[in-house]
Amino acid sequence: MRPEYRVTQEHVMLSSVRPVVCTRLIVGGGELDHSTGDRHTVHAHDHDYFEIFIVHEGSGMHVTADYQRELVPGTVGCTAPGEVHALDDCVGLTVTNVYYLAEWLLSGIVDLWDQEHVRALFLEPALFPAARSRTVPHFSLTPAELSAVERELADLSAENASTAPSILLLRSTLMKLMVHLARAYDRSLADDTRRTHAVPQSRRRDEVWALLVAVEHAIQRGNPLSVGQVAARYSITADHLSRLFHEATGTSPREYHGHRRIMTAASRLLAPGARVTDIALDLGFSDTAHLSRQFHTTLGVSPREYRRRYTVGSDGSTSLT
Repeated sequence: MRPEYRVTQEHVMLSSVRPVVCTRLIVGGGELDHSTGDRHTVHAHDHDYFEIFIVHEGSGMHVTADYQRELVPGTVGCTAPGEVHALDDCVGLTVTNVYYLAEWLLSGIVDLWDQEHVRALFLEPALFPAARSRTVPHFSLTPAELSAVERELADLSAENASTAPSILLLRSTLMKLMVHLARAYDRSLADDTRRTHAVPQSRRRDEVWALLVAVEHAIQRGNPLSVGQVAARYSITADHLSRLFHEATGTSPREYHGHRRIMTAASRLLAPGARVTDIALDLGFSDTAHLSRQFHTTLGVSPREYRRRYTVGSDGSTSLT
């Protein structure tokens, strides 16, 4: 399944001031005419960003390369960058799409490890791209759950509409939304004995999660990562811990540390007045050139280009590269 277009920064306009955006979409406003074959669709596309979609009203089909699933009020889906999907046979389908900057969301992730399904649905796809499932997580909300989710969506939209939105309020509201969705997902697993829509469950081991936390601490302190120190706590070798880590995440500790260091740099670049030189030194890079090379390899742009992309001008617009 090939995308016909991509949802990009030009469409979504995320920024350091508004790192999460909600958009309302109505597809197929009239009755579907089966006699003429008139089909109301959103053609195959993918995104630069992570997306959560929630169906409020109407009906349709969610189509990926692997499946077609019915969309009804309360349906939720979560897609990662590059995952291609489409909407078909839509009749009065009203959907909210929530886009967010993963690097902004991932700051302070240590506090979120214990939220199992928040981690599985929203964090792990960004943290471990190599381990992503090809199946888009897909589940349904009860009417009460949908009402709770719609309240959080309304709060996100209202805060984004203000002239000076609070980053703290946006973040806390997005996290509340994700917790509501994670609880609904957990409930849906208990209700669905077939578990046909389950995301892969984390093979959580104390050793692996200790290493994940050690990575965050090393980055925050600008220190190198020592796999051996973590392994010694569990009386295993560094090589054995590295194998366990790769089995659980699809990546090596060194690769994960490098990825998280760049994502942390990206998050810090969103702060007003942040200097690339200071960020490079704080995160343990030898110099700004070292940071720039690694940053471009991971995100496809330089640190300065990244910051320009998400900088808000005096007219409220972002400066696109």
